[in-house]
Amino acid sequence: MSSADVLVVGQGIAGTLMARELLRVGLEVLVADPNLLPASSQVASGLVHPIVPRTGGLTWRAAELFPVVQHYYHNIAEETGQFFFHSMPMAFVADTEQDCQHWKRAAEKLGAAWLQWMDELPEMNGRCGAITRQSGRLDMHALCAFYKAKWMTEGRYYHRAVLWDELRYEGGFWHWGRVKARYVVLCQGAHAQGQRPLELLPFHLTQGELLSLRVLTPDAMPSYIVKKKVFSIPLGDGVYRVGSTYDWNNLETAPREVTRETLLQQFRELVPDAGAVEVLAHDAAIRPTVGRRRPFMGPHPEHPQIFICNGWGSKGASLAPLLVPELLACMLRGTPVHPETDAAAYWP
Repeated sequence: MSSADVLVVGQGIAGTLMARELLRVGLEVLVADPNLLPASSQVASGLVHPIVPRTGGLTWRAAELFPVVQHYYHNIAEETGQFFFHSMPMAFVADTEQDCQHWKRAAEKLGAAWLQWMDELPEMNGRCGAITRQSGRLDMHALCAFYKAKWMTEGRYYHRAVLWDELRYEGGFWHWGRVKARYVVLCQGAHAQGQRPLELLPFHLTQGELLSLRVLTPDAMPSYIVKKKVFSIPLGDGVYRVGSTYDWNNLETAPREVTRETLLQQFRELVPDAGAVEVLAHDAAIRPTVGRRRPFMGPHPEHPQIFICNGWGSKGASLAPLLVPELLACMLRGTPVHPETDAAAYWP
């Protein structure tokens, strides 16, 4: 029988950072993940930035969030000897004249607060825009893979799904096969939709597709991230990550040829001078999106020894460094999670 303080279910970005935080405070942690592909954290772009592109406004809790993000990932680099977070400027280019007006109104409304984050961008391809230097990308796949390998070596990783019917609470422990743990943290991502004990959480799953491209004339490409209809992220050596689509109707996990062509067309509109490209990879995954763009967190209202950490959508790389430690404080000290993330609100 393996005994632990906490069993973390799911090892995407949220489960990885949650398990790391628990281990850092000296708790015994086991991690279980069936590695059902394609998981969102395996293919996500990992963009971190302070802007809501559609409106030009600041993202939720931006003033708290971004001082934490770089420090958090810097600490991981010192701990692991590997750099998973890559700081680089990000330019936002308005797609329509209406978008330009939204951005201008946001800048006027926020005033100095907006200028703290953004600089006006000279017209790019005939459109207005802005650029931020408090941005970058997290290599989520590499980060999760690093900790998976580490935890497998340490004997704390189970390559299996954890089903509700397999769990039972007895004698102050949750029992799962030959494993027992005082607490369980559920971080299964999109796989949790409609599944007990999270069946009441209102997920709005979205399918996303991305391309990895090699640009044959990289000198024509900007050295920073650019976002219009799609984003273009330089990965080095002439390789760029391009995406992402948001499809609420198609939840198929197989990439589609029609989406490939759409992404290529939008990439050429974004960077007309890019020239010839080679498609290296075409990926698709399902995001555990939430309508109000806030993750679900906190103790389960019917099972207080179970904690919820899910619904990160496309914001896991930026929100998790702030919110995962808040969930840890909730577990250890009973500190309430932020009311806008409290999963208990969805239970009668």
